[in-house]
Amino acid sequence: MFVEKMKEEEPDIIVIAGDLYDTTYPSKDAIMLLEQAIGKLNLELRIPIIMISGNHDGKERLKLWGELV
Repeated sequence: MFVEKMKEEEPDIIVIAGDLYDTTYPSKDAIMLLEQAIGKLNLELRIPIIMISGNHDGKERLKLWGELV
């Protein structure tokens, strides 16, 4: 739903201001959902994304996202 809305709105950039997940250890489903959304937004729709870490975001996961986005 968010991805479709962003496709309609065509923003110049998306800023995620912390807490990519609502827990330090997200489920596989939550990780996959975020991966799919980021992939569609960034790779398919070519919308730049800035992600800021929050208190639930582990360093390892953020490092991975930093390499992908």
